[in-house]
Amino acid sequence: MNGVNTTPPDYNSIYFDSNELLSNGWPDSSVKLSNLLYVGHGWGIQPFIPEAVLNETESRWWRTVEAKASSLNSAKKEFERLARPIECDINIRHTNLDDLRTRYQAYRKQTLKNYGIKVVPYPDRPAEFFFQRATRYLMPFEKEGEGKGFQTRSFCSLCSNTCKLIQS
Repeated sequence: MNGVNTTPPDYNSIYFDSNELLSNGWPDSSVKLSNLLYVGHGWGIQPFIPEAVLNETESRWWRTVEAKASSLNSAKKEFERLARPIECDINIRHTNLDDLRTRYQAYRKQTLKNYGIKVVPYPDRPAEFFFQRATRYLMPFEKEGEGKGFQTRSFCSLCSNTCKLIQS
């Protein structure tokens, strides 16, 4: 079919990390991410996002929003300082930041529902358990990115025995 591979892959799920999600505009997904999820759904591929990844993406979004709100206030003070001795009336208004965060969470929840993405909760094991497992058997990698697939598969198989999925 014009060089397009229509054979479904030999896996049935996909897990996203924060970098991939954020580079594709999460939670307002890009065309690339939307197409991936749409085609994957047609092939029976279930998308998953670990709860830790959702928390990380929200934290990164939140830090950016807080920094921009702070820069608005700083710009106001700087403008007033530069305009002296003339008095200026600068008004900066924006939505309450806590309200923005609540709206972000609601939007993210709707995005998860719209795409049928399931959330993988934090496992019920302590962080030390995973750190010990990750460092016990793996030698340091010589090249960047080398071994990530092994770590991801090992982590996912370990988690699949210890946690249940959160239904969105």
